[in-house]
Formats: sequence, C-alpha cells, structure tokens
Amino acid sequence: MSVMVKRWYRSRRSQFIIFTITLVCIIYYLNLHASLQREPDLDLTRRFIENRIEEALREDKGTGCEIPHLDPFAKEVMQFDVVIPPIKCKGNDWVRCYHSECRVVKSILKTTKNVVCKYQDIIYENDYKYHLGPPTEVVGDKPYILDKSDHVKVKCTGTHEKSLLSSTWVGYTLGFRKSVERKSPPPFREDSLNVLIFGFDSTSKNGFIRKMPKSYEYLKNTVKATILHGFIENRIEEALREDKGTGCEIPHLDPFAKEVMQFDVVIPPIKCKGNDWVRCYHSECRVVKSILKTTKNVVCKYQDIIYENDYKYHLGPPTEVVGDKPYILDKSDHVKVKCTGTHEKSLLSSTWVGYTLGFRKSVERKSPPPFREDSLNVLIFGFDSTSKNGFIRKMPKSYEYLKNTVKATILHGYNIVGDGTPAALFPILTGKTELELPDVRKTTKTNGTLDSMPFIFYKLKEDGYRTAYFEDMPWIGTFQYRFNGFRRQPADHYLRSFYLEESTGGKKWWQKTGSKFCVGDTPQFQLMMNITDQFLRLDGKRFGFTFIADITHDNANMISVADDAMLRFLQTLVQRNVFEDTLFMVMGDHGPR
Repeated sequence: MSVMVKRWYRSRRSQFIIFTITLVCIIYYLNLHASLQREPDLDLTRRFIENRIEEALREDKGTGCEIPHLDPFAKEVMQFDVVIPPIKCKGNDWVRCYHSECRVVKSILKTTKNVVCKYQDIIYENDYKYHLGPPTEVVGDKPYILDKSDHVKVKCTGTHEKSLLSSTWVGYTLGFRKSVERKSPPPFREDSLNVLIFGFDSTSKNGFIRKMPKSYEYLKNTVKATILHGFIENRIEEALREDKGTGCEIPHLDPFAKEVMQFDVVIPPIKCKGNDWVRCYHSECRVVKSILKTTKNVVCKYQDIIYENDYKYHLGPPTEVVGDKPYILDKSDHVKVKCTGTHEKSLLSSTWVGYTLGFRKSVERKSPPPFREDSLNVLIFGFDSTSKNGFIRKMPKSYEYLKNTVKATILHGYNIVGDGTPAALFPILTGKTELELPDVRKTTKTNGTLDSMPFIFYKLKEDGYRTAYFEDMPWIGTFQYRFNGFRRQPADHYLRSFYLEESTGGKKWWQKTGSKFCVGDTPQFQLMMNITDQFLRLDGKRFGFTFIADITHDNANMISVADDAMLRFLQTLVQRNVFEDTLFMVMGDHGPR
C-alpha cells in the first residue's frame, strides 16, 4: 500500500507543486485586493480632519477663538477722540519726482523765470549713516533722473515774474531710481502678484476706522478689501482640538464708545507753504512747468542723496541742469536740488532749495524663476500707532471704502506678537519674532546688524521682485531705534537717507523748523502715498511696504488729516485695476500708547 502511495505521489508531484503555488497566489491576490480597497492611515486622518473642520464650521459651539468685536466708536474710546486740524504745510515745492524723473513743477515754471536747480542724491550708507551726492545742476523744466538714490535734496533758484529778486527754494523729494538690480523671476513666477504693505505706525484697526473713515469706507466698499478680523478666521486649529473651551476670546470694543470719544479731537488739515520747483517722476526730475512759466534763466543743481549705511549717507557732486532739461536719477532715488532763476516780474534772482525723489534707472533685477513670472505683487500700507478702532473712528471714508467698495477682508483677530513696532513688523517681514532672531540691539556689546536676518525683501528679490521699504521717521526707525540697523539697504528703494537729509537727522521735527509735517509743499503722508503710487507703476513684479508715522506716532487723532488723501489713493488703485494682480494690505502696528 505504501509503495503504491509513493508511486502515485511521484507520478503527480509536478501537478501537486503547481496546484500549491497557484493556491498561494490566489490567497495573496485576495489579500492584496482587500488591502487596496482600504484607505491608508493618512487618508483616514485627512478625512477625519476634514469632517472635524466641516462640523466645526456647520455648528458654532462657541469653542473656537472668539474674537471680540470692539466698537471703534464706543463711548469709552470716543471720550478721548479729538478732531485734529489738517496739517498745513507752508510754501510750494519747486520740484517733484515721479518714478525716476524729478522736475520743477509746472506752477513754479509758470511764475518763475530762469529756474536752476541743484540736485543732491541722498545716498544711504547704513541705517545710521547717509551722505549727499554731488550737486547736479538742472535748468528749467529739464528732468533730473534718479539713479544713485530714490530721493534727493534740491536747491532751486529763480526770479518770480512779479519780482526782480531771485527766489530760492530748498527741499527734498523722492522717486525711484532706475538702477535697482532685480533678479529675473523663476520659471512660472513671472506673473506672480505684486505686494504692497502700507502701514501707519501705532494705528489699530479701530483707530483707522474711527479716524480714517473715508479711507476705510473706500477700502471696504469700493476696493472690497478683505478686512482681517481674525488672523485665522475659521478656527481650524480649535476645530482640531478635543479639549473645548480653550480658544482666545477677543472682546468687541466699540470704536465710538463714550469712554474713548471724550478724547476725540478734530484736527485741521495740514497746509504746506511755498511751491516746489522740481519734481521727479520715475527716474526723471524736472523743473515744474509753473516755475518755468514765471521764472527765467532757471538753473538747478542736483545732488544725489547717496546711501552708505543706515547711519551714513553723502551728497553726490552737484550736477547743473538748465531750464526744462531733465536730471536723470541714476545713483540714487532721491536728490537735493538748488535752483535759481529770475521771476518774470522781478529783476532779482530767486532761489529754491528742496528735496525730491523718484526711482533711479540703475536697479538690477533678476529674472523670475520658471512659472513665477506672473506671481502677485504685494503692497502693505501701514500707519504707526493706529489701532483698528482708531482707524474706523478717524478714517471713516477710507474704512467705509475698504469695507464696502473694495470688499476688503477685515482681520478682526490680527494681533501683535509682543510690544512695539518691531514686534509687529519682524514677524511679518521675517516670519520670526524678535526673540527668535539674532540679538542686534544697541544695548548689546555685539556690532551685529540686521543684514543677516531672513527679511522677505531678500527672498523676493531672488524671485525677480523689485522691492521697496518706505518709512518716514528715521530718527525713531523701526530697525534703528533699538537696533543697529542695516549696513546695506534692505530693499531696492529705501527712504532712510532721504528723510535723514531732508529732516536734518530729525532736527526739523524737534526744533520745529518750518512745518514738520511737510516735505516742501507737500504733506509728508501725501508724499508717501505719491511715491507708493509711483512704485506701483514701475515695471516687473513689485513688493512694497509703506509705513506712515509722522502724523500718527504722537497723536491718535491726527491720522484723520490723511483720510481724504487715503481715499483718493485707494480710488486711484481701484481705477487702475491694481488689485487685479496685487495683494494689498492696510494695517497698523499697534494702537496709541
């Protein structure tokens, strides 16, 4: 029997092995097929998170970060609201810059003859040093082209048509030098959005609503800007938590509460004196037509204001330009100009010295990386020491426009990461808090500067962006008041040396020489808006951060003088369809302190 079994096994051994292998394969296939029908753990986790978020968004259980609504006009705050009269700047600037071209304004040329302006670029060296470039003389309506700096000191002379005496104007103006080096955007990044951040120092959201109503209204209703009521509005993080009741309850504060409105003061408009002889547009600076029309033999000497570092700059050699010939900005975005001329109704020579700015042509830009050619522009526009409620209360036109026209998203829960301006701007511009960055404070023994920090300007320049950082009170600058500043200007277009020269290192402010709120014949906040508008008209991808402090830092009510100008600025951006390819943010670093 056993012999027969062995013979049978040997005779069918091959079939048996084949059968066994086939059976094993079938079992393996069935197991594999079953496993393919199951979701991986990662997909299960994803579905779980999605379901949790959907559930949290469907049912408001009050467990997330409840950001309170603070009424910008609550009585508690309105008791402190004061109406500030407009800033009135004296005189009329002779020169203005648009982009890189600075020229004597038409109104000056119309009434002043023989206008000659000397432009000196205000050249940044580091955050505590700048120098004036050599004076460049430009005659009449000829432009001065910004090249070495974005801003210039200008001294113009000319003779008013109704006077025999020569008039002199000295002022400061700014534009954008052409000589900014830009990298080409990476592939497919050529059309990325431009970015403009426009800030007001010490300005909260409610402060902006309260004191800048026209601007706020325009941003809200015309621009349809997104108002960031909460930095993360949908409470996603809270939805993922199992422990309920741990969210941040942000109270609602009425911007017009009686407690704050008792301090509300109506501030009169700022009125600046005189007429600038020279203005720049982009890289071309010229005597304005109004000056050339009324002033003969206008000769201007332009001196580039050349940046060396944040604490040092120098004026370039003067370049003489006659009549309506342009001065081209090349070494700086800004110049000091001195013009002389004889007014058509006077035998005496007139002199004007001033400062103007544009955009030098010599800015090197990199090509965007592939597929980055069309990335968004970015503009951040900030007001120092302005809270959200302060903006609502004192900028009602702007707030209403942002909210209802622009349809802006209001970040009700946006908050500062610490105390003071650096605690607001460092996280935005570097992605890190001050404590996470190297210690370069003046109180430390190190001589370190901010140059090594991961500022977004550097990253975006590699992405093909043209960059700008505009701040108007350099003696208490965000990066210089407590810190050692920069050895090299952080952005392509940087106003520090311009304002150091124009304000004589802040003496204009403290000694109250002339109107401290004016640059020539223009309110300083208006100049900031003008140069920002010019910046947005430059070619290529753009990232800009404009931060207005002079009208907001010391007086929470004074931002109201900028409401009409801010509204016009917003309306201009809407009319030009800027928001089609630009991420635009209006912010304050903190409220009044």
